Amino acid sequence: MPNNQMRLLLLALPFLFASKCRDRNKGAITEDVVDVVRPESTIQVTGITPDSIDAGTTPVARISGTGFKKEADVFIGGQQVFGVDFVSTNSLKVTLPSLSPGMYDVRVNNNNGQSHTGYGVLEVSLASAAQEIPMKCREEIVILFDVNKFSVEGSGQYALREFGQCFEVEGATYTVEGHCDERGTTEYNLALGERRADAAEAFLKSKGISSSRITTKSYGEERPVARGAGESAWAQNRRAVIQIRYP
Repeated sequence: MPNNQMRLLLLALPFLFASKCRDRNKGAITEDVVDVVRPESTIQVTGITPDSIDAGTTPVARISGTGFKKEADVFIGGQQVFGVDFVSTNSLKVTLPSLSPGMYDVRVNNNNGQSHTGYGVLEVSLASAAQEIPMKCREEIVILFDVNKFSVEGSGQYALREFGQCFEVEGATYTVEGHCDERGTTEYNLALGERRADAAEAFLKSKGISSSRITTKSYGEERPVARGAGESAWAQNRRAVIQIRYP
C-alpha cells in the first residue's frame, strides 16, 4: 500500500470508531425506555358523619374516604345497607338502618373486588333524654282537689314537688286533664274541670315550660277512676292528671 494511502487510512480510523460507538449508545438508550403504568386508586374508609347516633334512629350519613366507585356496596356491622348514593370518589351517602347500642365497623366494597373497613367508626347509644328520665316520670302525675276547689294545695303541691325533675327534659310535651266527681251539673263540672287543668298548667309554666308544649282538656265527671257514691270514691275523682310525652 502506498504511503499516502496508508496515512489517509490512519487518519480516518478514529472517526469510524466514534461513529460506531454513537450508534451503539443510541440503540442502548432506545431499549431502556419503558411505558409507566399508574396503579389503580386504593379504596380506604376514613370515617362516617355523624359518627354517633341514637339507637333506633335512621339518619342520613356520609361515608368519607378514597377510591370509592359507583355501585359500591356498604355494610354496617356486617349488615348490608341499601340505597347507597355515590357522591364522589371520596364520599358516599347512605341512610343508616336502625341499630342497637354498640360500636360498629363500616365496610365499603367496590365492584372491582376492592374492599376496606373502618373499624369502630360508628357509635350507637341510647338517647340521652331516655337515659335521664326516671321511671316514675313515665307514669301519670295526679293532683287531688277539695270539694269545689281548683287551686293546687296540700297533697297536690307535694305531688308536683316530688315529680319536679320530670319537668326538666327539653322537648317534652304535656297533656293536662281536669276531672270532677259526679255531683253537680254537667256544665258546672266541665267548667270546674277546666279550672283544675288550668291550675296545673300554671304550675308547669312556672317551671319555664312554654304554653305551646301544654295541652289542656276538661272531662268533667265523664271519666271517673273510682265508681260508686261516697267520699272515698269522690275524693279520687276530683283531680287533674298530667301526662308527659318525651322526645
